Amino acid sequence: MSRVHIKTYLFLMLTIVLSAGALFGQTSGFTYQGRLTDGGLPANGNYDLQFALFDAADGNNQIGQTKIVSSVPVSAGVFTVMLDFGANAFSGANRFLEISAQPSGAGAFTLLTPRQPITSTPYAVRSSSTASADNAQQLGGVDAGQYVKTNDARMSDARDPKAGNSNYVQNSTNQQAAANFNISGNGTAGGMLSSNVVNADRQYNLEGLGVLLMRNNVLKFGALQSVAIDAPGQEGGRLFVHANGNVGLGITLPPSKLTVAGTVESVTGGFKFPDGSVQTSAAASGKVYVTSAVADLEIGHSGFPTNVITLNLPPGVYLLTATVGFQNKASDFLADNTRLVNCYFNDDYLGNFRLAEQGKPMDFFITTMHTVLTQTASGPVSFRCGDVSLDAGKVYAKARRFTAIRVADNPVTQ
Repeated sequence: MSRVHIKTYLFLMLTIVLSAGALFGQTSGFTYQGRLTDGGLPANGNYDLQFALFDAADGNNQIGQTKIVSSVPVSAGVFTVMLDFGANAFSGANRFLEISAQPSGAGAFTLLTPRQPITSTPYAVRSSSTASADNAQQLGGVDAGQYVKTNDARMSDARDPKAGNSNYVQNSTNQQAAANFNISGNGTAGGMLSSNVVNADRQYNLEGLGVLLMRNNVLKFGALQSVAIDAPGQEGGRLFVHANGNVGLGITLPPSKLTVAGTVESVTGGFKFPDGSVQTSAAASGKVYVTSAVADLEIGHSGFPTNVITLNLPPGVYLLTATVGFQNKASDFLADNTRLVNCYFNDDYLGNFRLAEQGKPMDFFITTMHTVLTQTASGPVSFRCGDVSLDAGKVYAKARRFTAIRVADNPVTQ
């Protein structure tokens, strides 16, 4: 076969493509028209043509599959073929067409060189299959259907979408005035969360454990763990509540239900003990109250007792002891100077004793009396004695001592 040459007429091909699109609709195929010479003369007859698409004038990176068109009629050197390398073959990058030819039925194709560049006309085939992609590319690669249309209701919303508007929560470290947010799902903050007031319906958690809970209108703190309120440099130095219920003030791991490292003070109400008694003053059990006198004191007679000695005592239970020396100074000659003396703690009768025997003018007697007294309120407690004789008493209390030992708190009446 003689040497074959090919020359393309792109203007003619463009005209044919546009006409074909108008008549038959757009597909991925396109019309290619060229002129084939054989032996330097325009070719005539049927030829087999082979077409391959590449991305460079030379090189082996082929685009799509090789196309063979058999028995193409060539008249006066002009031929026309329909080629289709698929819609993805033309992405907008450079493309070159490599053509081989042989007379129909001949044994081998002859490669025609150089490869022919594909100009912009064949790219019109992309419009039918990628029209939306072209439009999306103009919108930053996002399909146009994903954008808000001008007639969308959100475009007429009264909210101002500008940065800083109170209807939007902004990504900023500065406080956004008048902004609010309300979500129904869960939220996570990777950094520090600050607030003036935090309101929770049920509980607050730390490390997954409820540390502050509201159950049945009861506020619970600490859940199942121990709770410590620290002092500077000392864990639990102010208050420590162990998980077992023991409470320590100024001490961690308290061994008892309440352990205090320091002084316990009651400014009102006092202290109540298991037996029901309450101690409301500093007068602890075992405290002793004492008073004494030495001056002579004539006691009453005819059944009217005299306060011999008195103590003021706070409420409590006391063991009272009174020791008094009595002297009968009656000296009527040959008279019966016997004196019978009755004694009391307040109004509680303790007993009596007699000064002198009948016919003896004088006598001296020392007596000690005891009793247990429950003092319900602060006030005086007196040791009282009186001469029951009807005539002049002339009985004197001399040196005397009154002692009260506090043995218990005053029982509480329930």
